[in-house]
Amino acid sequence: MTKKEEERLLKKVNQLEKAVAKLQLAFENNKIEKSFYTVREVAEMLHRTPRAIYNMIERGELDTVKLGGIKIKGDSLNELLKGETA
Repeated sequence: MTKKEEERLLKKVNQLEKAVAKLQLAFENNKIEKSFYTVREVAEMLHRTPRAIYNMIERGELDTVKLGGIKIKGDSLNELLKGETA
């Protein structure tokens, strides 16, 4: 691994650590209050792309309903966060 690759990897690790800290804080403060979230909202919360969220839905990691568009259930998001932050 080159020095430049190592620096990029460390930067990515730092970004992920910050994202996990934000998720833990949101979970601890019980900010997952809505019943339904858009794919975009969940992508922003989890620091992922909307495509990554659709992939999670396809794998059955998030429960959804169709309300004019795909909406992710808040309870499902809470369960995911409990699993990721435990």
